[in-house]
Amino acid sequence: RPTPGPTPPDATHIVVDMTEFLRFPKVVEWLIRQGVDDPVDGNLTTAQQGALLKYLPAKLTIDIDPEAVAGSLGAVAGEGYVTFNIYQDWRVDDSSTDIASWTIVMTLTGELKQVAPARSVNAKGMTHWCGMKNFNEDQLLLVSSSNFSASGHAFKWDWRNDVYTRIGGDTQLFGCHDIQWSSVMGEDAFWTPEAEYGCSYNNNVTLWDAATGEARRTIGTGYAACKPDTNHAQLLENDTHALLSFRAISAFAMYRVGRF
Repeated sequence: RPTPGPTPPDATHIVVDMTEFLRFPKVVEWLIRQGVDDPVDGNLTTAQQGALLKYLPAKLTIDIDPEAVAGSLGAVAGEGYVTFNIYQDWRVDDSSTDIASWTIVMTLTGELKQVAPARSVNAKGMTHWCGMKNFNEDQLLLVSSSNFSASGHAFKWDWRNDVYTRIGGDTQLFGCHDIQWSSVMGEDAFWTPEAEYGCSYNNNVTLWDAATGEARRTIGTGYAACKPDTNHAQLLENDTHALLSFRAISAFAMYRVGRF
């Protein structure tokens, strides 16, 4: 585990320097595998600093609205963590490839709790995460976008220990734009949009068996292929309603879902 970093100041404008990323051993190990010599050297040459910037941001700048964070919960809301993925794509010969992809867990004061390379499977270069939601306090649900296809593989990620567990079988691909565990008691299954490979969109939302990847049921959007591009799918009220966001047609829709 990395050594504890300095406590960031209580401020609404936060700057997280690249050096904070380098506190995490898996970041350093990954950079060395990419050919970056001694990334934690405090006396890097200009060329070495440039090599780091190929894979890491120079800094993160974050603006926090304390009142918006507090909302109806009050100050306690500011004690939680946020998680997100940043990635660098590299354009070569008229095609783009993700060359670096970092999964980050951070406090709302800018302290990095985890930074780790994304898990890449069957991809050219790295993949990035699009779908990302809590499974519980220790694990996140993730879906990758491989080769900019808007489809990929699903995982549970133990963020404290940086351990990935593949879910949904070994062969199934899922729409990448969202993922949510079923809230129905006893269901070992998760929801994602379905991938549309001809246009790199997502459409209907399907419940998948977590062990096998078998489709259990599908919420049809009612739209033709490659039309709405479902970018968010929030199952509500014990999976009896679904709130969907359609990027390509700038719309939201609520669907009633029949009982199991």
